[in-house]
Amino acid sequence: MVEGNVIILLMDEVSPQEVKNISFPELVEITGYLMLYRIGGFTTLNDLFPNLAIIRGQNLFKDYSLI
Repeated sequence: MVEGNVIILLMDEVSPQEVKNISFPELVEITGYLMLYRIGGFTTLNDLFPNLAIIRGQNLFKDYSLI
């Protein structure tokens, strides 16, 4: 669980081969928001967060919990 926000930024010039081993399988819950901006190489969020079940959004970014 992450108590707070998860922000991943500026990975736009990354190939799928470079990120194929990046994963957070133990992350199940985020209490804040999840922000992804200009990330490349991933075809689905399931590759990055295979077991993420809930984004609580206790604090939001401009009224959103997934950006």
